[in-house]
Amino acid sequence: MCWAKQSSLAPKDGSIGNIGLPHEEFLLRDWTFLNIDGAIQVTSRRAAAGGMVRDGTGDWVIGYNRFLGNCLIFYIELWGILDDLKLIQCRGYSNVVIHFDSLEVVKAIHDNVSNISNSALIRKIHRILSQESQ
Repeated sequence: MCWAKQSSLAPKDGSIGNIGLPHEEFLLRDWTFLNIDGAIQVTSRRAAAGGMVRDGTGDWVIGYNRFLGNCLIFYIELWGILDDLKLIQCRGYSNVVIHFDSLEVVKAIHDNVSNISNSALIRKIHRILSQESQ
């Protein structure tokens, strides 16, 4: 698995467009693309996280969402990553590119790789990532 360095918009026709990877089409077909996002309703503070998996041709494979209740956006985004990692792990995907829009969360995950994190969510994410890298 790797973190995508660039983000892209998926057009309504289902194609994945330019995702910042080599343009050789045969390389893209071996990859799975995971899009993750979280949202919060400002006045009620109700939150949800969700994601979708697309194959190398841009076709939708599976999607999900999870209601989280009253939650800070940082933790909403972590829940999105954790749930999506579990989803792709259960389905046996390899060669996964993760598209994500929260640099703060990505830094928190990367900065805590060598340290023990105070966040149970980050520890769970590390556990899945370490299992996948073996």
